[in-house]
Amino acid sequence: MSKPMGLLHLNLHVTNIDISQHFYQQVFGYVMITEVSDKILLHGHPVFMKQVIMGIPGASDLLTLSEFAGQSVREKGLGHFGIVVDDDQVATLTEKVESFGGAILHQGVRKVKDIRESFTYVSDPDGYAIEISSYKTFYAQDLRQLFIDSASGSDRMNLGV
Repeated sequence: MSKPMGLLHLNLHVTNIDISQHFYQQVFGYVMITEVSDKILLHGHPVFMKQVIMGIPGASDLLTLSEFAGQSVREKGLGHFGIVVDDDQVATLTEKVESFGGAILHQGVRKVKDIRESFTYVSDPDGYAIEISSYKTFYAQDLRQLFIDSASGSDRMNLGV
């Protein structure tokens, strides 16, 4: 049986690639890896696409921003995606969001079992929800165990939005 190795990238359809790229660079420290401009077929129709592939230095996952001429954003739903930072960075990043065209949705601190986590939900200039959270002691094994416990009914998880 094959199993995924992990998340490779997240592709967001945006209304203005320059504004979105600036937002992710200034708020979260993403850097551009490459950009592409091309005419492609989208839903059977030729459209012009601009795309920027970005990453955070030292991280292995990628963020792709795609702008399609004449196409609206969010035809399909995305709940949110999360970015993990050190505890002291949640407030620092949150302060930058509105300066670069985003909005603060809600924030707080939650505790799941013995894991304390600061979090803020924000939106980018296109309205995509982003969870900025800190898990100094929150590792993949802890997350797997929480889902196992939750599925067995031994604990209820409240992870926010």
